[in-house]
Amino acid sequence: MSNIFVSKSTDIESIISNVKLRAKSIPDDQEHFIKFVAQNGREFKSDEMVKQGTVLHDDAKTLAEYAGAVPKRCFQNCRQAMQMEDQIDADVQYCEGYIQYIENGQKILTRHAWILLDGYVAEITISPEILPDEKRSYCGVQCSLAEAAEIADMHG
Repeated sequence: MSNIFVSKSTDIESIISNVKLRAKSIPDDQEHFIKFVAQNGREFKSDEMVKQGTVLHDDAKTLAEYAGAVPKRCFQNCRQAMQMEDQIDADVQYCEGYIQYIENGQKILTRHAWILLDGYVAEITISPEILPDEKRSYCGVQCSLAEAAEIADMHG
């Protein structure tokens, strides 16, 4: 994950606002995407994450195994997992945007992809042992794989 911005803000919405105000600190290929997510995305908090011991957690593990999920390859992992969406009972959606997490006391915002299962965040790239659910939140846009390709073409 390449970190694009570090802030002491308390939530993704304020971080995105700060990022938009400080456009010079954003890599050129990220500026349009940040604005796109800020205008079209929404925040997903820890109470919206798939919980261990649930059927959705089992589905998330199945998708991760199918995708051969590799750390730091979230876009590839999630796009591959979406190829199996008809093999599980849950409604599966692809999301792309930003993950916020805490590292060394700093809140860090990083571009990321994840899966939604029945509307709950299913993180198939980052292990909860490495980054617990309560230490991360997400802000992004739900989209189909075709829409994700279009977003990538438009926003890098």
